Amino acid sequence: MGTLAGVRAFTAAALDALGGVDIVVNNAAAARAHIKGISSIPDEEWIDALDLNYLSAVRVNNALLPALREAGPGPVGHRSEPDSRRR
Repeated sequence: MGTLAGVRAFTAAALDALGGVDIVVNNAAAARAHIKGISSIPDEEWIDALDLNYLSAVRVNNALLPALREAGPGPVGHRSEPDSRRR
């Protein structure tokens, strides 16, 4: 989900399997602990975190928006916590 290609593959597979969508829940997130604090986080890691935690939701929404509009009014939810993969 951290790349445009990954989102496109995922949303295409979802639309193919489901025949459409009427709700979207974005629930991708990840983070690493940094003992030395925020200033120790390398720039590449910030970019990776933004790609997964923020841009993946934007990309999923954009990819599924035509199907959502076709289905009629429907909710779009967002959940982004580093531990969301464990629940």
